[in-house]
Amino acid sequence: MIIAPWDITPYRGDGSYDTCERTCAKLRIYYDEGTPQEVTDALGLSPTEYRTKGENITKAKGGNFQAKCTVWIYSTESECNSLDLRDHLDLLLSKVNGKIREVQEFKGVKMGVDCIWWSKGSGGPALASHQLKRLGELGLECSFDISFFGEDD
Repeated sequence: MIIAPWDITPYRGDGSYDTCERTCAKLRIYYDEGTPQEVTDALGLSPTEYRTKGENITKAKGGNFQAKCTVWIYSTESECNSLDLRDHLDLLLSKVNGKIREVQEFKGVKMGVDCIWWSKGSGGPALASHQLKRLGELGLECSFDISFFGEDD
């Protein structure tokens, strides 16, 4: 982890983050044609979740739908147990470094990094400046899915 001397949020390096209950980073790739295997081959990385355009999907609460596009998702959740989102982003960026450009050439591709953050009630994640720079260089949007959980009374 590279932390600039002027960064506000301290980095402990031990996976702790006082205001976090759970976190991970997900690379999400959606495209019109092809199979998940094509992304797997291009990145040299297996997805943690995928579906193929036209595939029949059963919803968790019942009912079915047909996938409108091919979806390929890689999550850091099972590989990194840190509560510091920056550790998850470093892992994710190291896995796709230099390989994502080929996938960006796929027809109708849309992609980005989704950061999952479960707060213990106050505070939120921090991203390091080198991570923001790398996301920009790779042309990757970064979004956040944030949930707040307070302590039980």
